[in-house]
Amino acid sequence: MSQPKHTNDGKLLFAIAGGIIVIAAGIAVLASLGSRDEPVTPNVAAIPAMRTDAVDSEVFPASTGTTLIDPAESIADQVNDAESVFVVDPEADFVNEGIAAYESRRYEQAAAYFVAEAQARPERAWTHYILALSQWKSGNAGNAADSMRRSLELDATQVKAFVNLSRIENDRGEFDAALTAADEALVLEPENAEASFLRARSLYNVGDKETALAALETSLAHDAENGYAHNLMGLIWIERGEGDPAALAMEQAAQRLPEIGFVQNNLGMALELTGRLDEAAQAYARSVELDADNERAAMNLARLDGRIPEFPEETPDEEPVVAVLTESDSDPVVATTDASEIPD
Repeated sequence: MSQPKHTNDGKLLFAIAGGIIVIAAGIAVLASLGSRDEPVTPNVAAIPAMRTDAVDSEVFPASTGTTLIDPAESIADQVNDAESVFVVDPEADFVNEGIAAYESRRYEQAAAYFVAEAQARPERAWTHYILALSQWKSGNAGNAADSMRRSLELDATQVKAFVNLSRIENDRGEFDAALTAADEALVLEPENAEASFLRARSLYNVGDKETALAALETSLAHDAENGYAHNLMGLIWIERGEGDPAALAMEQAAQRLPEIGFVQNNLGMALELTGRLDEAAQAYARSVELDADNERAAMNLARLDGRIPEFPEETPDEEPVVAVLTESDSDPVVATTDASEIPD
């Protein structure tokens, strides 16, 4: 009778052991579920995630090329940033399309067409010249200087190329290079008024204002209608504290450039030097009318509203030094190698 009892006891022990194993397995499964990388999504309301220092923040893999949205940037701006880049049609007439884009002031597209033309026919000086102008007008002065120099490597007799290289180098802040380019133009054409003006501008920018005045006199002797030359001359006289010659020069500039805001501001400063405060206030007001963002003119006008007979301590408006360009965007662009027909 004792044997059946042992048998039953054995069965009981096995049953208990099996139960323990099942319970342990269940605990392990639950534990593994709690530590998986991909969370289980229960049918309950989401609970905000808790961040601890031990958990890395989630990032997109760099290899996906995914652009993360900047919450500080508007959706419209992000859409505009994502617009496709202009692509040149390889079947197009690069010169004609480039000229059309240039004339309509689509300078980036013009540059793209002229790059394609320069690649197709790299030995044509005119192509590199008009490419340089397109790059410059689209805001890429560095490449513009390189393209203009390439044009001059192919044809060193281009006065306009040297003149425009001087403009580009002044805009880049490369004043010594700008002066060299202007001097090279004058070697080819000593009476070129624009080259003398750009020589003056370059000299002013390197700090040689006395020699700049002489260059301006030469320039105006050949072209008295250059309002920017009168403006730069007036600016130098203002900086020297010479009211009468400053006012005379700035009046000449304002007559020729009546719609340029900074010229009116400089006129006001010259008139103020001579004590003509009412006229100075009118010039400042005209400057603000033409350019509401001209803070210097607005401050000068506000100061004169109290009729304080003091010349302002701030330096004259430096804008004309970097904005004394005389190119006309309405000049025709002609597909020719004749320098006389190339646009300024």
